[in-house]
This record gives sequence, C-alpha cells and structure tokens, in this order.
Amino acid sequence: MSERHFDGDLKDLDRRLLAMGALCETMIQKAVKALIDRNPELTQEVFRHEEEANRFHIEIDDIAIKLIALHQPMAGDLRFLAAAMKINNDLERIADMAVNASQTAFYHLFNEPPVPEINMVTHMAEVAQRMLRDSLDAYATGRGLAQRVLASGRRGRPFEGPGAQGIDFPDPDRSPPFRSVC
Repeated sequence: MSERHFDGDLKDLDRRLLAMGALCETMIQKAVKALIDRNPELTQEVFRHEEEANRFHIEIDDIAIKLIALHQPMAGDLRFLAAAMKINNDLERIADMAVNASQTAFYHLFNEPPVPEINMVTHMAEVAQRMLRDSLDAYATGRGLAQRVLASGRRGRPFEGPGAQGIDFPDPDRSPPFRSVC
C-alpha cells in the first residue's frame, strides 16, 4: 500500500471515530430524555443504536490494527492510532452506559413513581454531554478545548448541582466505587 492509501485510511478512521462520537452523543440524549419524559420508545431507540455503536467499535479497531501491522507507522501517526484506539474504547463504554441507563429506566424506574432527584440526573447528563461534545470538538479541530474539558471534570469533588445537597459522593482516589454487602 502506498502512503496515499495510508493517509486515506487515516482519514477514514478519523471520520468513523467522529461518527461514533456523534452516535454516542445521540444515545446519551435519548437515554436522558427517555428517563425524564418516562418514554419507553426512546429507550428502544437507544437499544437499537447499540448494534451500530458495536459495529463502529469493531471497525475502528480493525482499521487501526491493520494500519499498524501493514505500515509500521512512526511518531505522530503511531500516536494518532494509539489515541484513536483509546478514544474508540471510551466511546464504546459511553454507548454501553447509555444502554445501561435505558435498561434501568425501562425495566425498573418506569414501574415506580417519579422522584424529584431526577433534576440532579438532568444536570449531570448536561455536564457529561458538554464534556463529550467538547472532547470531540477538541479532537476534530485540534484546538485548546481539551484543557477546558479536563478542568470541567474536577475529580474528587462533590457534584455541585441542583438536588445534590446532602449527598455524600465518594472520593474515587480513596475508595473503591462499590463495596460488598456480604
């Protein structure tokens, strides 16, 4: 394969990664809207999007591995491919989380009366969506948004939003997220 094909494959990988990011944004939006509006049809749409997200994940990894194996890229191209594979895994996890949220809403929460704490979920979802959108914009444009995204994800601090008063959030650096109850 020539360098021209390699560059074309890099651009294809880039386009697919951004398309997967856009799909993840859509999945989050639909999952949150389904929860807020108590809309089971939207949860089903999220479930259908999962197949497309899984396809993207496999295709992106396959392209990146093929490019590494066939071209033995150096420096910047290798860093780009490594970053693309990491971003791909993170996007796949985001898609899985949207599915998990939709499953929880569909199979459990829709069977219970609404709770006022839903406002906190709405605010957290807005923050998460903004961080994802800004991350994808920073990736696509190469602009300095990445530092702003990092700054907005203040680790170890309590969530500061409506409905968060009195909730003790764990410090992710000091304790495991889940403890056994046995």
